Amino acid sequence: RQLLDSLAEGVFGIDSAGNFTFLNPAACRLLGIGAESEVLGHNAHALVHHTRPDGTPYPAAGCPITQTLATGRAGDAWEDWFWRRDGTGFPAEVFAAPLTDAEDRPEGVVVSFQDITRRKAAETSRDQVLAILDATPDFVSMARANGTITYVNRGGLRMLGEDPSRNGLDHPLPAWL
Repeated sequence: RQLLDSLAEGVFGIDSAGNFTFLNPAACRLLGIGAESEVLGHNAHALVHHTRPDGTPYPAAGCPITQTLATGRAGDAWEDWFWRRDGTGFPAEVFAAPLTDAEDRPEGVVVSFQDITRRKAAETSRDQVLAILDATPDFVSMARANGTITYVNRGGLRMLGEDPSRNGLDHPLPAWL
């Protein structure tokens, strides 16, 4: 318990019915819960994972946490949306691992998560800057400290006689760079 309490990452456990069995202090803080005892025994999905960011319901049957409980297998970490007690939501990176009994049957899930609001804002800002750079007809490039070019905007590629559709936000640099 001391290890869980010392983590900055939120961690909670649910039983086979999907009810909270424990929350570390970081999970309580991130979810806006005053004390773990306020939610123990309550359905985790109904409290923190009930709705998508656009306001549409998020059925428990489609929830990766519920799938981990049903299959007894952990998947990869994924980006999702969690809700705080005050009704505000936040983007989260989530991982769910099954808890099993002595016969290796699923009996619960441990969920770890992080608020990735800052990371998502940085990604959005980066994408906006690159979109602006791609829109300028001037030559713009970026390079690492060692001189390796990591980006050339579309205008720069046109000046170099390269196909600008090969670069940009989701395209690799020309092979010769």
